[in-house]
Amino acid sequence: MKRLLSLGLALLMCVSCFAMSAAAQADMDKVNDVIYRIDSFLDLHEVFNDCESHYIGDAEFIANPNSSAIGLDMVEDPITEGSFAALFYKLDDRDPDMPMMIRSGSDWYLNSFDYIEFDMYLTEGMKLKERTADSWATIKFQSIWTNNVDDECVYSVKNATDLVYGLKAGQWNHVRIPLPQNNDQTFRQFNFRIGTGCFDAAMGEGVVMDNFLLTATGKREMEIGDEGDLNALKADYDALTDEEKALVTNADTLDALLAQMADVKAAYMKEVQDVIDMIDALPDPKDVTEDDEMDIVDAEIALSELGYSQAKLVTNRDKLSAVREAFNNLGNAPQAKRGDVDGDGNVAAADALLILKAVVGKAQLTAQEAAAADLDGDGNIAAADALVVLKIVVGKE
Repeated sequence: MKRLLSLGLALLMCVSCFAMSAAAQADMDKVNDVIYRIDSFLDLHEVFNDCESHYIGDAEFIANPNSSAIGLDMVEDPITEGSFAALFYKLDDRDPDMPMMIRSGSDWYLNSFDYIEFDMYLTEGMKLKERTADSWATIKFQSIWTNNVDDECVYSVKNATDLVYGLKAGQWNHVRIPLPQNNDQTFRQFNFRIGTGCFDAAMGEGVVMDNFLLTATGKREMEIGDEGDLNALKADYDALTDEEKALVTNADTLDALLAQMADVKAAYMKEVQDVIDMIDALPDPKDVTEDDEMDIVDAEIALSELGYSQAKLVTNRDKLSAVREAFNNLGNAPQAKRGDVDGDGNVAAADALLILKAVVGKAQLTAQEAAAADLDGDGNIAAADALVVLKIVVGKE
């Protein structure tokens, strides 16, 4: 009985250890994901999107959707519209391999990039065979467009077969391959071939490639558009347990990224505020004169140089439009009637009173009102102008 109890306890401990190990593995997956995203957050990327054609062997499947090749619509996870996608597939038992060639219209220097990256999706039926001498895969970079894998090959990836045997069917797999830094040759074609000895697959099964990237050497500058991704990364870090956070060895880098974003946002908003201040400094539309032209132009140029999202934050854009309209209409504005300071169409004692208020600082005249109030034409508003108005009223002027 004691032996049975001991065996039961031992079994329970094994199960517990297995569960703890699985949980730890799942936790480490999250930790490693956060670490990778922090390290690579500002990596320079060049999207390999100028490819002129997508090939399956000798057949261009985009132009020939009725071929025996698998169509993208059979893949469970649809390809995002506009992204680079290519596919390779075992057409029939006579094909010795599954070739896929990505062809570019540009020359790319190998040593300009650190990594080549892409996502691969294996359909459920792509089952890996037991590894034998017939299980092989090659990845080669070529300087010309060719269907021959060995023509003008400038770089071959070692252990490409190991890469294939690390893939999982029924899901997307992210692949990241280091590139040489001492090879200054250029390439135009990325050639990936998998021997059919690697897979046990029925007709209609295949592999899709998407999000093909060349990761460039160095880091780029933080941009305001990075805020969403950075906030998502911070949220995933905050969701970790304290024990998991302790395993994130580059947490200080995340803090530095957040500080950079704060500086970027501050500069972004300062550019917006500078334009707002320029527009605020403009006169009211009713007070616009020809002397305001350059200030109006400067404000318009400053607004046009903002990004679309920034421009939407300029809360006084309507004032700038109104000032511009008023300036454009200066030549069409009705001339001020001499003495009709309040603009009611009549010269009356009220106009003289308005002039006197302006003289003692109790009223602020617009440009048109001031023009009507300067009856002696000396460029100044004075009590003498009010006296002239009163003479006009009583018929003495």
